[in-house]
Amino acid sequence: MTYKENKYDSFMQWIIEIAEEKILEHKLLKENFNSHEEFIIFTIIWMRVYKKIYQALKNNNSSVNLDKFIKNYYNNQEDQYLGMTINAITRESEIPRSTVKRTVERLIVKEIVSRNSKNLIIPTAKVRDVMESYRQFNFKSHKKLNKLFNDLKIKERYTEEEKF
Repeated sequence: MTYKENKYDSFMQWIIEIAEEKILEHKLLKENFNSHEEFIIFTIIWMRVYKKIYQALKNNNSSVNLDKFIKNYYNNQEDQYLGMTINAITRESEIPRSTVKRTVERLIVKEIVSRNSKNLIIPTAKVRDVMESYRQFNFKSHKKLNKLFNDLKIKERYTEEEKF
């Protein structure tokens, strides 16, 4: 029996590509996080604020340096009601409260998150630097998405200084 290209080839190649990228992603995340749960908890906290950053960028009419804008945003959330409680993270993640509490304390020690004056858990400006390699990984991997990014010339919208 000889192999003949069939309609499943591109699907099978795509599945292999995704699996290989997941392995690389896992290795990359292990550099900054002790477990998948730690990454999930961090991401829940991070995305709560990142959504607001995105809105602030959309509402900003001037030309800005993306990296500086985001770091300034993180640094100026001390008195805002923006952030999360341990209970909110527990509900969203479905991870036991005691695990969430321990994990948040580890993230605070790493200075990736902190508590603001309202006692809400917020990401720090250090997140921008810690997650740079992950942003680059996501941009370079996922070849089909990368092709779309290239076709739309998304990377050209950012200067080298802005670190995409």
